[in-house]
Amino acid sequence: MERVTKSLLGIIVALSLASCALMQTTSTAEELAPYASRATAFGYQNRLFWHSVKIVSFARGERPFFEGQLVPVASLHGEGTPFQWSIEADASMVDEIKEELAEFETYLHHYSRILNETGWLENFEPHFRIGFAPPNAGLDHSHHTRFQRRPEFLFLASPGSNSSDDPHTALLDKLGTIQHEMVHFAARTGSISIPGQTREARGINEEAFATINELCGRLLLKVQSEHGYGFRKNFDVTFKEEKGSREMLKALFEGAAEIDHHMIRRSTLGNLIGTFVAYEPDLIGSRFGGDWTEERLQRCADFSHTPQDFYSQYLDNGQPDMWAQMLFPESD
Repeated sequence: MERVTKSLLGIIVALSLASCALMQTTSTAEELAPYASRATAFGYQNRLFWHSVKIVSFARGERPFFEGQLVPVASLHGEGTPFQWSIEADASMVDEIKEELAEFETYLHHYSRILNETGWLENFEPHFRIGFAPPNAGLDHSHHTRFQRRPEFLFLASPGSNSSDDPHTALLDKLGTIQHEMVHFAARTGSISIPGQTREARGINEEAFATINELCGRLLLKVQSEHGYGFRKNFDVTFKEEKGSREMLKALFEGAAEIDHHMIRRSTLGNLIGTFVAYEPDLIGSRFGGDWTEERLQRCADFSHTPQDFYSQYLDNGQPDMWAQMLFPESD
């Protein structure tokens, strides 16, 4: 079991790379450290006259990076939406980011519409700050915002040594994280209601729904890029590009329930369910799109708008046979 547990910790790195979303109890970076090399966590408190949100950015790295090192690069409003965006970066990256601003603005305008169309943020006018830290920067940062209507969220991006440091990839990853965390925000503020008979079930259902929305948002942006709409280039969307993603999911498939940290277990099981739901009917590890684009768009329409009791559907009676076939196809 010890070897399985250690293997699972590595798997959680992959599944939680974009977002390790936590429920009402906020994990600290120190608590995340044994389970992931990079993660984003969400915490929320509701008071009588105001809300409080904390975004935790964590990454193992060579040199610590602090919010005060960020330099403003650009700001804009999402066209036709109440969303404000700010792009910030370490001083060493400002010139590189400025060269990409025209494409970045296209991404942000399109993602603003994707977020706005959910209707979950209609009572708020959020300010999304995206900060670029240098590759291999170490992050141990919590950003608090107290608000009534205009929350400010700071999301830090720090590519690891084995990840692409392409600014486009970093921004797209962070936009997926933002959409994921806004599902948790919507659940906490009452814009959506998460089903489930127990706290464990509701936590897993919320994480699954957030994962589905994260993947579906990326797919929608990919499809829009392929049809032009102001994009200068197309881009690929995959579940995870690292070699062996299917092997990691196989181990997760067999042992996720053994994780002893309840928040990480909920997050991991929810990620697993959300990934399978979004990827059917294709095999895990293939490109997110391709021949199955139309089918996946339909699945996004079916599953990304209203939370469902995924726990009852997929875990009450054990993991479905169809998941095993996706991970262990007969041709393997």
